[in-house]
Amino acid sequence: MNDLVYWIWLQQALGYGSSRTEQLLNAFDGSAQDVYYADWNDMQQKGLLTRKQVESLRGFSLEKAQTIIENCAKVGCRAIAANSAEYPAALRQTYGRPLVLYVLGDLGCLNGHLAIGMVGTRRSSEYGRRVADLLARELVACGAVVVSGMAAGIDTVAHTGALKGGGKTVAVLGCGVDVTYPPQNETLKGLIAGNGAVVSEFPPGTQPDGPNFPIRNRIISGLSQGIVVVEGRRRSGSLITAGHALAQGRDVFAVPGSVFDVGSVGPHWLIAQGAIPVTCTRDILEEYLSVYPDTIDTKTMQELNMPRTSKPQPQPDVPEEQNRPQTVKTAVQSAVSDDKPLVVLEEKPPAPLFLSDLQRSLYELMEAEPQSVDLLTQKLGQPVHKILSALTQLEVYGLIQALPGHNYIYSKEK
Repeated sequence: MNDLVYWIWLQQALGYGSSRTEQLLNAFDGSAQDVYYADWNDMQQKGLLTRKQVESLRGFSLEKAQTIIENCAKVGCRAIAANSAEYPAALRQTYGRPLVLYVLGDLGCLNGHLAIGMVGTRRSSEYGRRVADLLARELVACGAVVVSGMAAGIDTVAHTGALKGGGKTVAVLGCGVDVTYPPQNETLKGLIAGNGAVVSEFPPGTQPDGPNFPIRNRIISGLSQGIVVVEGRRRSGSLITAGHALAQGRDVFAVPGSVFDVGSVGPHWLIAQGAIPVTCTRDILEEYLSVYPDTIDTKTMQELNMPRTSKPQPQPDVPEEQNRPQTVKTAVQSAVSDDKPLVVLEEKPPAPLFLSDLQRSLYELMEAEPQSVDLLTQKLGQPVHKILSALTQLEVYGLIQALPGHNYIYSKEK
């Protein structure tokens, strides 16, 4: 039997982005087939599986996985397992990687090229659309690939800009590759598949269910070397993508906007946490010149007509140390402005599916009363640096809020 069927079986049985799948694969030298033929009851006794997970493995058959392969042939897409040479190298090493990708087009356009993810709100402003279009066109003109989610708004503009610039672009969907969402992007999807790739971890026929989109965002960042947030609210899909980028060790860029525009709240918050502000395309490209010297077109880059603005200098009456930008890692130790009200829900919603095990545990510990880092460290028995890192991700996702004294609280901040 084709090895691919075992990878599809494991992904469908345990769900998308599950850390358990990686633990199982590591225990069996990366073989999904060996996991299938293992003694699951013995693995449950050893703590590798829970009872519910054993039931899930038994509940999804190889026949169902084979049907997915047959459906791929019907819709004309390819299924690529994580052990395939076609699987994107940048994504292979990321946490919670998809075990299987379904692809229209050619992901080979990512090989050896800088890939920049561009995300933003569906309710984009004219300013946001102009910036996204310009950045996308200039990025591909300099040899980069633009990655986005084909949603309405900034995503659509990013893909369209890349195509207008004659470059390659990759769309990551929150549904099957044979399903178009939004429906008006049917023509755009075909153009992307012909000039890059349309990719999803959801098998053909999967409809665009709401929870799918935060899950797919980790693939947008995982395929990219950096993520540019053009517009977005403080708690939005764009910020979720930025959070995944931080967890994956990717760079985070943000486009400054008007202080009166709600769509600029997310980018401005990211910049305050240490994200790289984008005033022109060169602000992005210059970060990667030494990494992609052969594929970034430096001549075209120097000809870009948007001038680079000078970086702000420290004010003379403020010590230089106070002017030094905070990094994301140190941001979790900073206090939140006292005049910024907290909005706390009486009943906390369940943890999002895309959270890691540690992030989920921390989120579930969040109560109406502030929780200190020391207390959280004691409760979970994890090193403080891991606790702080996970708290940073939860704060970026907008699920918690930092308080003075290294305390954290659940927040419904918008």
